[in-house]
Amino acid sequence: MSIIKIIKEGSSFLSSENLKELTFNVPDDVNMQTYIDAKGIILDIADINSAREIVTRIRRFDGNNVCLKPLFLMSQAPLKDTHLCSLSDGTVDPETLSGVQSEVKRIQEKIARLGPVKADNFDFRVLLKILRYLYTREKELEPVLDEHSWLGYSYPFVSVNFSRSDEHRVFEILETAEREHLIEGIFVDKVNLCDRCYSSFLNFREVCPKCGSADLKAEDIVHHFVCAYVGAESDFRKDGDDEMTCPKCRRSVRHIGVDYDKPGVIYRCNKCQEKFQDPKVKALCFRCRNDALVESLLEKNIKTYRLTSKGEHAAIYGITIAMKDIIKVPGLVDFSVLKKFVQYEVERFKRIERSGCVAYLQFLNFNDLFILGGTKEGIFPEIVELIKHSVRPSDVISYLNESTLFFFFTDTPLENARTPIDRLKNNLVKLVHDNFSSLEAKINTDVLPINKDFQLDDILNKISPP
Repeated sequence: MSIIKIIKEGSSFLSSENLKELTFNVPDDVNMQTYIDAKGIILDIADINSAREIVTRIRRFDGNNVCLKPLFLMSQAPLKDTHLCSLSDGTVDPETLSGVQSEVKRIQEKIARLGPVKADNFDFRVLLKILRYLYTREKELEPVLDEHSWLGYSYPFVSVNFSRSDEHRVFEILETAEREHLIEGIFVDKVNLCDRCYSSFLNFREVCPKCGSADLKAEDIVHHFVCAYVGAESDFRKDGDDEMTCPKCRRSVRHIGVDYDKPGVIYRCNKCQEKFQDPKVKALCFRCRNDALVESLLEKNIKTYRLTSKGEHAAIYGITIAMKDIIKVPGLVDFSVLKKFVQYEVERFKRIERSGCVAYLQFLNFNDLFILGGTKEGIFPEIVELIKHSVRPSDVISYLNESTLFFFFTDTPLENARTPIDRLKNNLVKLVHDNFSSLEAKINTDVLPINKDFQLDDILNKISPP
């Protein structure tokens, strides 16, 4: 039997009359309304499995009134479960409950500042939960070494929102938030993941480039100075003889550095007898049995994340940046894809000297618009609509960051490409002025023709940082 101590709503101190104690046999015995009504929760973790299930259920809940609830763990012994600790707001002394009162008050005051936000998209809801958790806790989101996670690391508050098979989407959400400057990351480690199932449980080994067998024998290569013969060390030794004799000149080879050196290693495959110097390195996934070359693995940086000032505003008022709306624009591609389009177009110009143009549009004071937009719904969808009607279906749009868009116009002369960009700029300035009379949209644009010397990086170096 386990115990939950529920801190009553409105209580100003922790005493027996302000703590409601519930006992239960299984987590389902506790109604969700109990968590909603509580000001805070102190969970006795004598039964570690039940505790983990309850904490996961609370943190996975969508509403702020549950998932952000102050939650403390009470244990007679030191708690070694780092995953469970990361989902709580700390441990408490079973006798005095010291420190809980001030921490509950601080967290509840932060939660009270959060504005209501409607979010239909699951990823958007998870991202908002992350920002609000970091804001209300005033701490960093730290990765935890987790042998139960297929990724090898987990971010418990984020990971509880996903099934194990979908946990890799945690990276997508955190990378999106960092790209949007809502959070900033500090490098911790790097992991390699299976390119098929995202598991980090991999067996790395050298294999034969001919048959793929890992049954290899490695031996030193010997270079004989006198006659310049180079071969495997076994070529210099007779069976059962410790002395080496050159198979070419038959001289005795005794002293390394004087008679010979060992410039490298040669491998022999015990399966097909192939000899080679450079084995392939492959990684066998223990989960899906995919056997892939290491260069095809997915490499992910593990970081500790902290909230930015922009992220703090988004936590309070909601994420109303163009990111969540502009993703619906037809023709939108990842910036790396646009770079490939441009590279192909440069090569095409070298052959036929007929090509297109690249343009960019950047809000120089996007942060001002973001802050105002956070309290006025509708401005970003209208921006998206203007963009949709400014380009052709054959044009390519890419999203560099929340303030900068790139356009790739195929088979379009420079003067014809300037027209839609100038029109879009003027319409955006008017739209912002009509919605926010106190704000002038500062927009920078440029259109450049693609030629044999065109370099996209030259434009990127001129663009103001977001």
